[in-house]
Amino acid sequence: MAAPFVRKKQLTGFFYGLVAGAVFSLTAWGMDAVKLAGANMAFPFMKFIPALIVCALAGGLAGWLSIRVGHWLVSIILWLLFALLVVWLVLWLPIEGSAELLRFLSPNLTHWIEYVSIDGLMQFRVVGLIVIGIPCLLCGVVENNLVEQALAAQGVGGWIAMLLVAALLLGAAGFAADELLNRHFREPAQALDDLFEFAAEHQGKEVEKTLARRMRLSVAKPLGDLVKNPRRMTLVAYDSTLGQMDFLVDFRGTWARCKVIYSQPTQCDIMEELTQKFYISDRKDRFAWTNLISPRDP
Repeated sequence: MAAPFVRKKQLTGFFYGLVAGAVFSLTAWGMDAVKLAGANMAFPFMKFIPALIVCALAGGLAGWLSIRVGHWLVSIILWLLFALLVVWLVLWLPIEGSAELLRFLSPNLTHWIEYVSIDGLMQFRVVGLIVIGIPCLLCGVVENNLVEQALAAQGVGGWIAMLLVAALLLGAAGFAADELLNRHFREPAQALDDLFEFAAEHQGKEVEKTLARRMRLSVAKPLGDLVKNPRRMTLVAYDSTLGQMDFLVDFRGTWARCKVIYSQPTQCDIMEELTQKFYISDRKDRFAWTNLISPRDP
């Protein structure tokens, strides 16, 4: 086999894996990031960006090595190793990964961040290996045939068919991965944000009692007019069963801590300590910046 054709075949395998890994990231974390951004969460893309880089490159490597070795069993092993990697990411990023990223991106909140180990982690791993491992296994089984057909086909039809199969298989796996764990963290944030939206729209208005109870409007009462301000929410704590989530909410410098239990907001309180801390810090930063631009005479 001519060397240029071999390189082209290996490059085709690389793109096959690259697209598979990228699509997995888009469905597993990308859609989650978009929904978190819509819920006014802080740093909504902090899980998606590293996951996209890791999964795309790992998928490309698996696809390239599968074609380079050229043996179906090796291809299956490589794609199963890819599945192990992404299952680990699916379970690591929302917990340990997010905690480390938050401490780096928001060092002032480090004291309040309490991310604990969750119960039933082994069950999550087993389910993850099933719903993600099977599509990855199929990717390995069909890769060599799809790559050969793509190279043999006239025009781009073969390439489109090859990449479509990769996208469908790993896209379905990504949706399953999102349901596995991300949803448990996202839905409480969306419920809390919906409460703030409702409270802001009905501030100062008479609300029918049944509707007010259903929307948990009394939870937002301690915040008063703050709900009209732009907000940014940060998940800082949860319990081991993922039933209770605690959020810090920044209403343009005034902070509140809100508790959500099974996607039902139950309590919001102004955090005077955190508000004063950020107010003083902001004043110091502005003072230092002013002196840097226009220093005072001694």
